[in-house]
Parts: sequence; structure tokens; C-alpha cells
Amino acid sequence: MLAEEVVKIVIAVICISLLVYLLFSLYYKNKDSKDLEIAKASLNYLIEEINLGKTEVTIYNPDGWTLLSWPYTDSKDIIIPKSCSNAGWTSCICLCKTPNRVMRAFYPIRAFSNKCDSIGACLDNTKSIQATWTASGESPVLINVPMTLEIDQNKVIREKLK
Repeated sequence: MLAEEVVKIVIAVICISLLVYLLFSLYYKNKDSKDLEIAKASLNYLIEEINLGKTEVTIYNPDGWTLLSWPYTDSKDIIIPKSCSNAGWTSCICLCKTPNRVMRAFYPIRAFSNKCDSIGACLDNTKSIQATWTASGESPVLINVPMTLEIDQNKVIREKLK
């Protein structure tokens, strides 16, 4: 009778674990979907403000995402997300979900491209906008909300220093 009770407890723990996993999966899927809609709206807002000639734009969402301009050219080839190249764009600007701030420093640019394909909002970059947070122009802009971005006359976007 003791072994029978242990089996019931083990089955109950497995079932509860599966339910918890299912709930977390549903929560994060819904959160990613909501963040993607917010990213699309923020990116559209940014482009509209640039088209109006604004030199500063404040972005409020999504926190921890990254603003990138493509293509990125390294010593070997030209990197652009498939979502942009499949749309026939030669240049695009994207807001993409990225790993946490610590891991982001070690994240290769090709991985950013793949991330933009899986969870990212992209628009055709007809204005040749560049998103950067360093003087060298090689690093993407990490969004820490609320964040004010500066747009210079060369259409380079940088985080506004306080």
C-alpha cells in the first residue's frame, strides 16, 4: 500500500510540473506577442518622427529590445535579416528582442539578424537611417525606456546622453 501511494504522489508531481510549464509557456508566448505589437508601433512612430524632421524622439517601449539598421557588412559578407531580404529590401531598420544585457555584449551580429527574424519588427529603410550607440557606428541601440534618441543630419540615431 505504501508503494501505491508513492506512485500516486510521483504522478501528481509530474502532472503539476507539466501544468506549471504549460502556464509559463502560454504567459511568455502572449508577452512576446504583445511586445512585438508594441515594437511595431514604436518603430512606426520613430520613422514618422524622422520623416517629420525631428532631431529627438522618445521611445517608451519595448524595454530591453534593440534598434538595429541593416545591412551590416563584416569582412566576409553582408548580413541582413531574412525577413528584410525576403521582402526585397536592401536596407531595413528593426526593433528586435535581444538577450539580457549581460549576454548582449557577447552576442554576435549574425545572431541579432536571426533574432530579428524570430521576434522582431522591421521596416524598409528608404531614408538610409543608421542606428548606433558608439562613434564607430558598429553597435546597435539598446532600448532602456523611456529613452530619448538623437537623430543627426546624416540620419544616424544615437542614445541621447544626459
